[in-house]
Amino acid sequence: MDHFKLCTKGSWVTALCILGLGTALTAQQTSSSSATGTMSANSAKTSALPSQINPSRFDIFLGYSYLAPHGTVNGQSYSAVDKGAIGSGAYYFDKYMGGEFSIAAHPDGSNDSFTTFNVGPIARLPMGDGTVTPFIHALVGAQL
Repeated sequence: MDHFKLCTKGSWVTALCILGLGTALTAQQTSSSSATGTMSANSAKTSALPSQINPSRFDIFLGYSYLAPHGTVNGQSYSAVDKGAIGSGAYYFDKYMGGEFSIAAHPDGSNDSFTTFNVGPIARLPMGDGTVTPFIHALVGAQL
């Protein structure tokens, strides 16, 4: 019975990762149509490039997570957890500063499971053509 519950949780985690990938990719798309709806070949090329960096207000991340504690606590040895997911969302108050929330779940360990929640500030520095944006974050949280 417990094995069935763990397999079901692992399936849900995998499904949420796949769904989240599509959501994250859709959220990053922008429109480049003109006001009249028609564009010449030259204006299409120039309007596709932003004249100014306009970073997103929200950032979403969903992905696979592998946990390998490689340790022993009070004589209890913990094994690796192969199935896991991590997700985070950030909201930016302005162009540079924001807040972030993160959750990671590793439900299918052979003798353990881990779920973590984190929250904290995030800062970014939009640069150049907007293809790379360095960021730094400081998160604090809890493990269940």
